[in-house]
Amino acid sequence: MKLISEDKEAGQNLSNIIHNRRILIARSYLANYLTHFDLNFLFTSGDDNLRHHTEGMGMLFLYQLPLLLLSIYLIIQKRSKETLLLVSWLLISPLPAVPTNAVPHAVRSLSMVITLQAMCALALVHLQERTKQKLIFYMVTFLIISITTLTYLHNYYKHYPIDHSTVWQYGYKEAALVSIKLKNNYDKVIIDPSLEQAYIFWLFNSKYDPKLYQLSGTKEHFDKFYFNDNTDPNPKNLYIYTQTMFPNKFKTIETIYDPLGKGIIKIGQPTNNL
Repeated sequence: MKLISEDKEAGQNLSNIIHNRRILIARSYLANYLTHFDLNFLFTSGDDNLRHHTEGMGMLFLYQLPLLLLSIYLIIQKRSKETLLLVSWLLISPLPAVPTNAVPHAVRSLSMVITLQAMCALALVHLQERTKQKLIFYMVTFLIISITTLTYLHNYYKHYPIDHSTVWQYGYKEAALVSIKLKNNYDKVIIDPSLEQAYIFWLFNSKYDPKLYQLSGTKEHFDKFYFNDNTDPNPKNLYIYTQTMFPNKFKTIETIYDPLGKGIIKIGQPTNNL
């Protein structure tokens, strides 16, 4: 609307066409769609959410890039009903992620993996059929796949759970258990909204009765736990914040640390001189 207003003030008659919201939305959708075919997303960095992949890796292994390029050539060359189905499936797969603002998105475009793996398999079979030295081909293929897979598994089980624990909301369970033990000493236990979807962790770890929750609980409050309380700080309440959001004039009762020893969540209460 701002651009249209500026054009009208300048006497531009085509502003409603050039800056038509339908055109702008279509351009945005097209840009969102194309991000799912970006090589960085597919092979080197993935999307922005580290819950969807390990660090420094895309949705596919890097050794699959030449296989994918070869498969594209083979599909163009063959142009069969089977390859048409494969290509159609691939082109349709990113559509669930297109209307959203988190793009590219590995989960919403997950069905791409099926077609991309099938395309890589097509290229691998083609190479196998045309290789005279079968034993060498099998050994090299096995070696590449084994090294890549073992490297991935090592990072996934050894480094990823430690380096990116907070991505999986590490510390919420520990904070919930501490507050459950202390809740009887306070009028309220207030959990800051910066702890996303915290009510789920408090419900599960407190073993709160589902029937009671359905009758009287909400995402904002159940039992003594409050998840969006904006009232003034009260020394009679217990407060739970992320390390960065913890108020300066609060007394720390307990700190929750991540696997690297970094404080991530603080539990405390206001000092009397607030």
